[in-house]
Amino acid sequence: MFLVCDASWDRELLYLDLALENTVRAAAERGSGASGTGAAALMAPLLQNLVLSAGDNEELAYCLKAWQALPDTVKTGRYPAKDDALKVEVLLLKLFLPFRLSA
Repeated sequence: MFLVCDASWDRELLYLDLALENTVRAAAERGSGASGTGAAALMAPLLQNLVLSAGDNEELAYCLKAWQALPDTVKTGRYPAKDDALKVEVLLLKLFLPFRLSA
């Protein structure tokens, strides 16, 4: 299967990336004062933006899928059950470990 790469496709992808970046920025500004709820609301758009922007995104796509599979108590910032909290911790470690290793 061949993908057609032309200027209109590139432009649409750029607009999508800018819209996602704007959504992430708005979520960060909206949730900057809140601890759990703001951080939880920021995760989904942040992961979506990273998956679409990163070149090697297999691990990021896995993390996004894992985040979307979590119960609503986690994604809305309410107190999760202990096993759900452990799943979130593993997910965050999986996301940020490469950054800590490269620093």
